[in-house]
Amino acid sequence: MERVEQCGGRTVITSSGLIHDKGPNSTLGETSNDTEGAVLFTIGDREYCPRTSAGVVWNDGVLDFHVFGWGPVVVQRYPDGDQLIWEYADGSITRMDRICTLPEDKKIPTPRGPRYSLF
Repeated sequence: MERVEQCGGRTVITSSGLIHDKGPNSTLGETSNDTEGAVLFTIGDREYCPRTSAGVVWNDGVLDFHVFGWGPVVVQRYPDGDQLIWEYADGSITRMDRICTLPEDKKIPTPRGPRYSLF
């Protein structure tokens, strides 16, 4: 199962212990800051998960994850009919079926909180 949340240029995808946090970074580039869901090491009672980062670019409806932000594509994510496809550099493919749909009146959230216009 996968959950996708989006606000402006930021998208957060969670699935099976993975977190892909894609959005503008401090250099104004688009990167994905990911946590893979496994514990790499512990210090005392605190667990630490490995993190990875990749450059993320939309290419004709396909979300490409580039290693080191500029290297080869290591993951591609795109819709195929009613499925969402994840293709990985090792050749493996994950096909995800849609199991629910938001009601039309909930697709665009009601604006909340203050909105400041600076320019």
